[in-house]
Amino acid sequence: MYEQEKMTVMLTDEEGLNSEHLLIDSMEYEDRIYCFLVPVEQADMEEQDVIIMEYTEQDGEIVLNAVENEILLDEIFDAYSELIEQDED
Repeated sequence: MYEQEKMTVMLTDEEGLNSEHLLIDSMEYEDRIYCFLVPVEQADMEEQDVIIMEYTEQDGEIVLNAVENEILLDEIFDAYSELIEQDED
């Protein structure tokens, strides 16, 4: 985990609707990079809806792909939680 500048990302859902999200962190897990995003309107709230996206690059462009495998999502979240706990110690 690295200290990052606040960065916003525009996501487009399956219906073509755009929503702005704040990149709160990223981490490497099993040789892939995952980004943790929250909706901008929840940035200052205690409870946030965190979205985990896989970071890739295609033709020099950054691409964020939804992680749809629930088991993988749980593994990534657990690994991230462990990193947060280590940072707090």
